Amino acid sequence: MGDAGGAPRAVRLDPHAVRAVPPTLDVEDGTVYSWALNNIWDTNFPSQQSGETTFRYALSSAAAEQGHRLGASTAAGLTDPFVAALATGTAPAAASGAFLEVDDPDVQVTSVGRSRHDPADLVVRLQSLAASPVDAGLRVPGMTAAAASAGLERDARDLPVEDGATTVRLPARGVAAVTIKRVAAVTNKR
Repeated sequence: MGDAGGAPRAVRLDPHAVRAVPPTLDVEDGTVYSWALNNIWDTNFPSQQSGETTFRYALSSAAAEQGHRLGASTAAGLTDPFVAALATGTAPAAASGAFLEVDDPDVQVTSVGRSRHDPADLVVRLQSLAASPVDAGLRVPGMTAAAASAGLERDARDLPVEDGATTVRLPARGVAAVTIKRVAAVTNKR
């Protein structure tokens, strides 16, 4: 479901606390109701939506998972589907490894791309799910320098890098863009 701006959101359904059912309907255990209208406001417009609209839902549950993490990971499949990119090169592939790692479970990598300032640099965008500011460790093999900004690669502040790792400060439920310089890749010159 979306808010007034159309952005998807995850909701936690608790059968003991959520009773947003009109009195004209009988509440049935195990039933999910959805009112997919956007103009339920105090206006003189009818509560209707014209045209065809597609709504997608994702439901999940987990006994030990914190609600905000479960909601984010469940919604990610709808809002941020996995996109694979073919990697090419002449160096032999490692048997296993990670392109990057974040050490805080409340910090998500939302995207990895090229910097708009220097295409040789990477930009790792992070989002915090934490209710308070957090210092998240970011490890990118080969990282030699890093700078963090509030998401748009503007007014970046340099971050100390040691052995391909740095620490990024994220505000409560905030975002950061980390621009990364890496050891130059070996290229196959003809």
